[in-house]
Parts: sequence; structure tokens; C-alpha cells
Amino acid sequence: MADPLKFFRDYILNNRPIMERDEYIIFGDTAFNKDAKTNYLVWNKKDEYYTVGSLWFFYKNRELLHTTYVKEAVSNNVQIVTRPDRKTLEEYLTNEKFDRIPANVDLSAPIPQSIPVSRLTSLADAQAEAKRPRVEDEEQARKDKERLMAILDRGTSMSVTKPDTIRDLSKEHGLTAEKIAALRSKALARKRTQIKNTEEEIEEPTRTFVESDQLDANRDIISRERTYRTRTTVMQSSVNLANQIFGILERMKIKENRNRPQPAAAPEAVEKHRAGYSRYAQERFRKEETEDFNIDTKRSFAAQAMKIDEHLEPKKTIPDSAKVISNAIKPPMKRVSRTPIIIIPSANSSLITVFNVRELLENFRFVSSAEKRAAGVKREPEVLIQRCKEGGVTVPYRIVDNPMRFLPEEWDRVVAVFAQGPAWQFKNWPLGATPTDIFSKVKAFHLTWDDDKLDNNISQWAVDVMALSRTKRHLDRAIFQKFWEGVERHIKRHKPFLRH
Repeated sequence: MADPLKFFRDYILNNRPIMERDEYIIFGDTAFNKDAKTNYLVWNKKDEYYTVGSLWFFYKNRELLHTTYVKEAVSNNVQIVTRPDRKTLEEYLTNEKFDRIPANVDLSAPIPQSIPVSRLTSLADAQAEAKRPRVEDEEQARKDKERLMAILDRGTSMSVTKPDTIRDLSKEHGLTAEKIAALRSKALARKRTQIKNTEEEIEEPTRTFVESDQLDANRDIISRERTYRTRTTVMQSSVNLANQIFGILERMKIKENRNRPQPAAAPEAVEKHRAGYSRYAQERFRKEETEDFNIDTKRSFAAQAMKIDEHLEPKKTIPDSAKVISNAIKPPMKRVSRTPIIIIPSANSSLITVFNVRELLENFRFVSSAEKRAAGVKREPEVLIQRCKEGGVTVPYRIVDNPMRFLPEEWDRVVAVFAQGPAWQFKNWPLGATPTDIFSKVKAFHLTWDDDKLDNNISQWAVDVMALSRTKRHLDRAIFQKFWEGVERHIKRHKPFLRH
């Protein structure tokens, strides 16, 4: 579609003629209605645009003072271009160096429908032809009038027969010439007052050439019309889809209920203690016999209850020793441990061992294994350390260097491992066939000196390297604190059922 604002700028800068005809502004072979909206926004108004007629009137009267221009626009019933928009609009239309698009131009605004000048000319000719006196219509009307007058005057044109020209038919019956003339005059007078059907004599007026041409032009215009659609109208459905949508939702609900696990059956209610006999509550035993006229108000169940008790064997009391034995047979409920496990290397060459792990992870200070052995620390199969958190809260962690004795449920509690370098350290581990698979399930760390060369396997694996200084012991706390942050983050994300 053509943009009228671009037409204005192009024709004005190139000194091409712009014509005004009735309610249209013509740009060469293209015409726009004066009321068609451009995409130039009115100042300080979001949804109001200047019309083609208002821009053309402003351009013709741009030399006038603003007050004079406003008076002229009001007198001609034309939309007024506001004072803040005058300068920018005039520069955009007349200044060739003004190459930027004004801020008031809304590029997303709908573009009005243009009209070819050829169609505009045919419509104007058709309107002019409709205003002219139609010779064919006048001739047809004259013929219809003459035909109608002939029908109306048909009865009156008949001359009344004089009695002299009428002969007597039968003097015996009294039908004289004067009487026959009077009867004929009476019949003619009655005939004039009657309505005669003349539909077959009046022809249907034929359609003129101009009317046919107008119908063809309208049909051509309607065939080229298109429904104006916006983002809102496109999203509006013309079909009611409520039944289909509700059906889909109902099927989804049924499927979810089917996949939902069924709740465990409630345990059977404990049998209530048998209450004593009550004459007022005896109807509850056999309620069906108390309906209508089957009620026996003189009957009592006391005697029957006594007879039944005589034949019943006395209940045997269960000795307390048997109860103790039965309780002893039941296996005790095993408590599931929630203590996280950290695996360290078993080699003595490792910087972290069972000898110094408590100093490293509890006290955040590096002490070598040789120093701990010299101090008399004995080797233990596993060590239980306490992780001190903010607020005085402590969390236990189990440190192990030989995981091959683990039970299956203990492997589920492994949260971190210290890798030394060789791949045989992880041989026969059920967590994975390769170190890469294992490190995707547990958090891996490597403790080394900052001046040592990093092992090739460590550099290829997903391992957090903890580089300690040989002399600067005050840096140890920050390194081990970072270790605990990584472990706790891994537990929260992958094993939240453990303590952390």
C-alpha cells in the first residue's frame, strides 16, 4: 500500500503537482480521501493521527500566522496542525536535507487505502450522469402517462347513445327506447366507479444503461475490498472452541488421576468394646425387624443373652510372658543414616589422610601426616568430623579412605571425593565405570601445593583444585572454607535428603 505521507514529501520536494478534487487529494495516478488518516501522530496524543486533508490544508497555508491558520482551518472544518508539530512537519515536507524520520511518525500505524484515478474518474462521470435529466426516463414516463390516461378515459370516451337511435325492443314488456337509454347510462355510470385490473397493460420499467454501469462499478469495488485485520482481530476466533478445550482439559485430568499413586488403604478400625445391655438401644442389633408393625414392645433380649453366655467358653487370658516373646520376634525398625560421606586417598603420599583430615577440615589449618604420626596419632579406619556452621550448628561428616567395604545404601551417601591422580584409585567403584562418570555424581577435589605441576588426569577431569602454599598458613582457612561451600552446594542440589 502507498503511504500518503511519503507521497506528500516526494511530490513537494520534486515540485510535482498535487491536485484537489472534491473530497480527494490526487498524487498523479493515486488518490486519497481527505478524511484518510496518515501515520503522523498528533503531538501529545497516542492514538490520534493527522488526516490527508489536514496536511494538504496546512501546506497550502504554511505562510500564514498560526492564529490566522487556525481561524481558516476552523472555518473550513479542517483538522488543525498544532503549534509544536508545525516546524517539524514543515521541515519534513519541504526540506530535502531533513533525512531522518520524525519521532511523531508511527511506522506501525495502518496505511489507508488508496484509489486509482481511473476509477475515481469513472465514479465522477457516473455521478454526473445520474444528475442529468434522463431522456429515456422522460420518454418512458410520457408513454406511461398517455397509456394511463387512455385507460381512464376509455369509459368516458364512449358517447351516450341518444334515445332517437335506440329502437324499441318490445312494447309489450315495456322496453321502450327511453327506458333502454336510461339503463345503458346507469350501466356506464356504475362501470366508471369500478376498479379495473390493468397490471397486464402497464409494462415494468426497464433498467437504464447508467444504472447498470453503476451496479457494475459497485460490484467491481466490492470484489477488491479486503477485511482490515489487526493483531487483535486475528486472535479472535470466529468459532466457539469451548467444548473442544474443556474436553482436552477433562482428558488430561483423567490421565493425571490415573497416573497418580493410590493412597494406602486405611487400617481396619479397632473393634469397639462390647457395651452392656440397654433396652433403649436394642433396636440397633436387628434394625430391619423394627420397621412398620414388626415391633414387639414386650420382648426382651436379656434372657437370650444369658443363655448365650452359658454356652460360651470362658476367654483364655494370654500370659505376659507370651506377649514379651511375640514382641521379641518382631524385628526392630532399622534407622536410616543421613550422615554424608567423604572419601579420601589411602596412600601415605597424599596431602590429606586419616591422620591429618581433622586438622584440615575442622580447624582449617594444614598439618602434615608425618607430624601427626610423630605426635602419636594412631591410624583409624574412618574419622567422624564436625562441620561448624553459623549460629553454632554442627553437622557430622564421615571420612573414609577404604570404600570397598561399603554397603549399597552407603554409596548413596557419598558426596565428595579427593582424587590423587591415578585412575586405579576408582577401580570397581559402583558409582561409574570411569572417573568421568563418577565425578558427575559426586563432587571431586584435588589437594596439592601451589608450586607443584598438576597431574595430566586431574587437568582433564571435572575436579576442583585446592592449591596450598608451603609457607603461608594464613591462606589455608579461605581454601578449606571454599571446599565446604562446594560440598554443601552439591548436597542441596543432588542429595537434599542428607544432613547439610
